[in-house]
Amino acid sequence: MTQFGKRQSRKLHFSLSARVSALLILVAILPLLVTFSSIELISRPALITQAGQEMATDAQTHTQLIDNYLSERLLEAESLSRLQPIQNFLAGNQDLQAGAMAGLATGHGRGSYYEDWSLFDLRGNMRLYYPAKPQLHGSYYILPNAQKQVITTKKSVFSDIFFSPASNEAYIDIYTPIFTAAYQLVGILRTSFDLQYVWQTVDSEAGTNGPGSYAFILDQNGVRIAYTRASTDPDPTNTVDAASLFKSVVPITEDLRQRAVHEGLYGWHANSNAVLTDSALASAQRSTNASLTFQMVPATQNETFQAARSSTFTVPWNYYVLSPLNTVTRVADQQLFVAFIITSIVLVLAALIGLMTGRGITRPILRSVTALIHSSQSLKTLADKQQSAAEEQRWVVEASQTGLQRLEYYSNATHVAAGQLSEIGTGLARNWNYLDEKTLKRSISGMISSAQYIDKARSYQEESDKNLAAAIRVTTSVSEQLSQGASSAAEAAVQLEEVVNQLRAVV
Repeated sequence: MTQFGKRQSRKLHFSLSARVSALLILVAILPLLVTFSSIELISRPALITQAGQEMATDAQTHTQLIDNYLSERLLEAESLSRLQPIQNFLAGNQDLQAGAMAGLATGHGRGSYYEDWSLFDLRGNMRLYYPAKPQLHGSYYILPNAQKQVITTKKSVFSDIFFSPASNEAYIDIYTPIFTAAYQLVGILRTSFDLQYVWQTVDSEAGTNGPGSYAFILDQNGVRIAYTRASTDPDPTNTVDAASLFKSVVPITEDLRQRAVHEGLYGWHANSNAVLTDSALASAQRSTNASLTFQMVPATQNETFQAARSSTFTVPWNYYVLSPLNTVTRVADQQLFVAFIITSIVLVLAALIGLMTGRGITRPILRSVTALIHSSQSLKTLADKQQSAAEEQRWVVEASQTGLQRLEYYSNATHVAAGQLSEIGTGLARNWNYLDEKTLKRSISGMISSAQYIDKARSYQEESDKNLAAAIRVTTSVSEQLSQGASSAAEAAVQLEEVVNQLRAVV
């Protein structure tokens, strides 16, 4: 078989209705494929970008709230440090102790978040406090590094974070330098306040950016100092996530561990498990961008999250907002699901319509094919009949020619025999009296022979007549067959014309 024949056989393997159905399915699915592609290539990245921007805005908003809160505490501490009774008391005027105590009480009354207010000289010796003696941070009231920094920079300093497991609260200190009117540094004001407002701000992020979204804060040491409370926590006042809170995202140095234990930072002790490694967060923490959006798999999660970061300016903290990526892309996923349902319905309808249309197209074609087959059979029958008629006609011609030759021969023979009889009869009539018996017998014998010859010619003549009659019958039959062939040909012509019309209708 030739290559063309093979290709044709492969093509003819599929019915026309199947091809039409496949064509309709293709026509229906192409726009849907474009829709799928646009959703996957355009909508999904756009939604992720938009969600990232919204989360970044959310992180910046909450960062600003925390900055405002800390700034207010800082301004209150600095305003209190400018009270003359406090300045002069630390400068050595012991008569102003009551005035200094009243100033501390004024500061404490500015908010329930304040734990205590206390005054220290430059050596770290406590001189006055209100309402109760401040807690020691390990062995210190003022952290050594912070004390040194205050004296060196002569600016207020925020401490690291402290945590009390007994009260389940985190708090922070502000160390504010105190100057006299002559701008002489005479002491340090310590104010301690809790971080409930900060924790509540972080807790408010639960589900804000979609189901499963949350937030947390990393300080300058990479330690989680605030974490959105688990929604399954039965205690509404408990904002501590023990699995993540006060855990470092990077391996901590021995110096930080020792300092945390000695200064009471983060509630750690010598055997604390203080690390929950998260390389993605560690990388983001090292970034210098003020605002950053990225994707990550958090250490406590098993799926990808969209994350946004914003840094505070009052303290070196980083505020993170996270939301499951499938929540971010839920709209695109819903669009894909709807498009998939529509595609399935359209494909089924296209297949059914294609089959119906294909059958509607193939039905007249099949009828045309059937008519063509019938016409072909009729033409074949006509050809067979015409071939048989031609052979019979040839036999008729040959038989007629033979009969004519015999008729001519017997006609001549009869003419000769009749001439001989006439001649013999005339001779006998003329010479009857002169003929002897022997001659008379010979003449009579010749007449008998001629008569027999004529009788034989007559017999042959009858046989030729029969043959001619048979030839006439055959000719008549051939004429009838030719007539039938002409009728079949006419019928085939009509059918072929109908086939042509049907094919035109299909086209």
